[in-house]
Amino acid sequence: MNQHASINRAFRLIWNEARRAWIPAAETARARGKRSVRAAMRLAPLLAALGLAHPAYAVTPPAPDQLPTGGKVVAGAATLASGGNSGAAVLNVNQTTSRAVIDWNTFNVGSAAEVNFNQPNASSATLNRVLDSNPSQIFGKITAPGQVFLTNPNGVYFGRSASVDVGGLTATTSSISDADFMAGKIKL
Repeated sequence: MNQHASINRAFRLIWNEARRAWIPAAETARARGKRSVRAAMRLAPLLAALGLAHPAYAVTPPAPDQLPTGGKVVAGAATLASGGNSGAAVLNVNQTTSRAVIDWNTFNVGSAAEVNFNQPNASSATLNRVLDSNPSQIFGKITAPGQVFLTNPNGVYFGRSASVDVGGLTATTSSISDADFMAGKIKL
């Protein structure tokens, strides 16, 4: 079997009405099929009366200038620097090794915020492990010349305003050990 730079090539994007966003799903996931607007309109008053009109995991976007918090480099070498031109919400992750692992308390990017992974080259990779009890919410911009891994056991949500310009992106609820990641063994 050929070794590829990305882990999962078997997925498709599906539109999630409740979240009003495209989300990745396994390519074997069943499609919902055509929906009946008439049936939905008849159910709306019933759902509202039962208090079920809003999904349990409705997304409240983070503040526009929200950036990831509590970053701690646990493997590899990188520095974290906040700030940008004219006080913009910018976080620069300046990585000096080809691989780095960072543990975060939260990893939310507001719509006016930006996270830049300044990696040595396009074959570099950064593992961002989120320790938050909530899903990560990406509404702003993430850039990197190489790969960015974002692991959060509670999920990762990309809003409409999200912009991800990276060499490769893996967003998962699975975990990976520091040793495996640093050795290039991507076993989620």
